[in-house]
Amino acid sequence: MRGESLEVKSERLPEGWKCEKIKYIVSLRTSHSLNNKNFIGLENVASWSGELTNHQSDSVPEGETMQVNKRDVLFGKLRPYLAKVYLAENDACCSPEFLVLRANEDKILPHLLKYIFLNHQIIDEINKSTYGTKMPRASWNFIVWGLGNFVVIMISQEFEPLYRKFHARFNLKEKRAYQGFEVIRTLLL
Repeated sequence: MRGESLEVKSERLPEGWKCEKIKYIVSLRTSHSLNNKNFIGLENVASWSGELTNHQSDSVPEGETMQVNKRDVLFGKLRPYLAKVYLAENDACCSPEFLVLRANEDKILPHLLKYIFLNHQIIDEINKSTYGTKMPRASWNFIVWGLGNFVVIMISQEFEPLYRKFHARFNLKEKRAYQGFEVIRTLLL
């Protein structure tokens, strides 16, 4: 994968679509939560699926937690090769081991942002940039500046009906819809 560009070729995009770098379509939320209700820990998010394994965490965190709003995308920065990514369905709080990402919805849908961070090439690039040997962590600065030099994202409100169409066709299975997005992404590269 090293040396392989993740850039979408502009001339291959459908008419009316644009390319934007990650740093222009996503912001990092850093608000701490005072409420520990609906806590989402790393252990609650299944690897590579974008789904919760357990809606309620058994433990209530004692320390600091991050505020999560509905439609925020959580990306597990601890051991990023596990691809723990979740699109929040409700307001909650989460472990500080997540990056809480807010999609600029004028440019990208949160659903698509989730799939971007479940992409094997993206995870491989992020994993190469981790720091720490026992507990490797992803850096927000790398995601914004390092990945920003490689990754160009398809932007279109037309993805909303396409997303719904894939869900309806594949019986609302996230994994199957994700495979559908992989097909689209492959066609555009």
